[in-house]
Amino acid sequence: MSDSEKRTPQFGPATIQLRGFNPYLVMPEALDDDHPPKITFCGSCNFVDEEGQMIRNKGRDVLILWARKNALTHYEVQVHPDTHRRDYNYDTDKDAERTAREIGELRVYEISPSTPSPITFSELMQDAALKRRSIIWLRSGARQFVHPHAGSRGALKMNTALQDAMGPMYFRIFEQLWGGINTLRETTFDFLKTIVDEADGNIVIVEGDDPTLVIEAMKKMLDLDND
Repeated sequence: MSDSEKRTPQFGPATIQLRGFNPYLVMPEALDDDHPPKITFCGSCNFVDEEGQMIRNKGRDVLILWARKNALTHYEVQVHPDTHRRDYNYDTDKDAERTAREIGELRVYEISPSTPSPITFSELMQDAALKRRSIIWLRSGARQFVHPHAGSRGALKMNTALQDAMGPMYFRIFEQLWGGINTLRETTFDFLKTIVDEADGNIVIVEGDDPTLVIEAMKKMLDLDND
């Protein structure tokens, strides 16, 4: 296992690489309103490791492989060289991401502990208001933010090396921001039930790390009966 793989947080079962050509993956530059993707995969995305390298979140790999196996066109908001043969470009990809969420038949949001997720929560609220069909995949432990490098907030308080590097004042600010993120997550998670109740069946929640439960939910929402 490489050093970068050791640093990559793993939640739930091991996932597999998505390298190679995927004919059903819709590239941002090829997104077409007349041919919308069947599924738009959203939520937790790339993060940067201690050395500044972009690490791809592999949590949705099983879902994407299932979509590819079943010839379902899909858009993945997490643009990465492993899957798209290029890096994410905010100037162009942000607009394509918004369009893919708007025109996709189904949206699947992964919420994991490794990303704060405030943007994802705001997108879900918009989906609920517009009655868009969406799945919320709440990974185990997602109620609390777990930093990819520093770990949990509890571990942060014990990290004397980071405290010394940042200095007392900046470390205190960092800790308070972290607490604010967790408070926001707790409040938003409690609000998710209200979002689902008001979506008239267009939004469902799947909890845990078993991707087969998400696949079953996708099949149901897309009216598919294949394996």
